[in-house]
This record gives sequence, C-alpha cells and structure tokens, in this order.
Amino acid sequence: MKRLVSITYGYYLAYFWMNNRMTRDALGIKGGTVGEWVRCKKELPYTQDMPSSIPYHLNLTTRGYRALVYSGDHDLQVPQLSTQAWIRSLNFSIGDDWRAWHLDGQAAGLSHLTPFFALQHMQNKIFVTHIFSF
Repeated sequence: MKRLVSITYGYYLAYFWMNNRMTRDALGIKGGTVGEWVRCKKELPYTQDMPSSIPYHLNLTTRGYRALVYSGDHDLQVPQLSTQAWIRSLNFSIGDDWRAWHLDGQAAGLSHLTPFFALQHMQNKIFVTHIFSF
C-alpha cells in the first residue's frame, strides 16, 4: 500500500502551527521577541546517545521542579506500559494506588499517585504530572 502522506508533511504543519499567533500566545511568547520558528535540519552532525533519562528526572523532580509530561497509550514510540515502568523505576512510594475517577457519574479513567507524580489515564490518553510535594 502506498503511503499517501510523507513524514515531512508533519514538519510542514508544525511550521504553520508554531508560527501561528494564537499558538505563540498560548505558549506565552511575547510578540516580537522570537523570530520565525524553523525545524532543525536533519543534516546536523548529531549522535543520540542517552541510555536513560531516569537520573535526570529523579534529580529535577526531587529538587522541586515541576513539569507536565504527556504520554499516550497509542504512542508507538513510548507506549503506556513503558510510561508506567519508567515511573516505577524511580522507586517512589505509592501515595494512592490505581483507582477509578468519575465525571458526571460515569467512570472517566484511572488515577495513581506517588509523592512526585500524579498519573491519570483517560480512555486513550495518559497524563503524567510531576508534583513536588503533598
């Protein structure tokens, strides 16, 4: 089966999205402070060699830095089970084990809490939020 859309089409769309005024406003980019957004060239000499990001996340999280990390369960690069294994590898104690959460009287997803992460699973998406204290 012939592929109808090339991978570079996503780069093309990203260009317009990142240079859109509404996108920049939502990201808090003050008008006139940042020029045109362009994607890095693939021709740059770069070797990716990061065996694990766990030490970095552990260091930053325990220092009180906050971040919102998104991982979807249909993401073939970082699937849901990998996200859960990554969080378990940090060896944080469990503050609140998996439980259902509801919206308008219906089950909307699952949530899980550790001292540094809140993990919420909603149908086809997982949101992992770094939290620095409870």
